[in-house]
Amino acid sequence: MYRKPNFEYNFPDNDVAWYLNPVDLKNFLKSNNCEMVCYQNLNHIKNGKSELILFIAKIFPEVMGITRIIAKKL
Repeated sequence: MYRKPNFEYNFPDNDVAWYLNPVDLKNFLKSNNCEMVCYQNLNHIKNGKSELILFIAKIFPEVMGITRIIAKKL
């Protein structure tokens, strides 16, 4: 079972109601009948990066420091 966001914050920007990571988000979307169109695309890190960084990013896309997910509801 996935965590539900807590909207009882006193911040004007309520989209930060819960900490999550790309794995949690991907699992949530899949469990809610969504198809992953794109998951952690690497195109933005190709320019000027070493081969080692690209290799690690391909193996561990969840630790890229940014979340890039496109999903579509089935």
